[in-house]
Amino acid sequence: MNDLRQIIIDSLDSCATENSDFRETIQDLVENEGEETYPILLNLLTHLEFSTQEAKANWDNILKHQNLLEVKLDRPVKLITAMCDYFSDVSKHLRTPTMIELQALEETRKISRTDGLTGLFNRRFFDEALDGE
Repeated sequence: MNDLRQIIIDSLDSCATENSDFRETIQDLVENEGEETYPILLNLLTHLEFSTQEAKANWDNILKHQNLLEVKLDRPVKLITAMCDYFSDVSKHLRTPTMIELQALEETRKISRTDGLTGLFNRRFFDEALDGE
C-alpha cells in the first residue's frame, strides 16, 4: 500500500499541470494494481476513508463533476478544484476543507510517526499498523 501511495504522490507531482496525464496514470494504476487504488488516492487527497466501491463511485463522480464545471465555466478546471467542489458542495463529505502542499503534509505525517531522536517508528505507527491488520 505504501508503494502505491508513493506512486500516486509522484504522479501528482509530475502531472501537476496536466489533468489528462494524471487521469491516465490513475487508470494505468487501476489496471495494474486493482481498484484498491481508488481509496488510497482519495485518502491521500482528502484524508477521507472510503470502501473500494465508494471510492470508485466518488472518483467517477469527481471526473463527471470536473467535466460539468469545465462546460459551465467554459475553461479548464483542475482536478483538485473539482474534487474540492464535489466533496464540499455535492456530496457534503467536507464541511470546511483546507489546502496544504502535499509534500509538506507527507513530511508532517512522516514526522508524526517516528521518534525525533532515534528515527524509529513510534507507538502511533504501531497502533495504526495493528488496526490495519
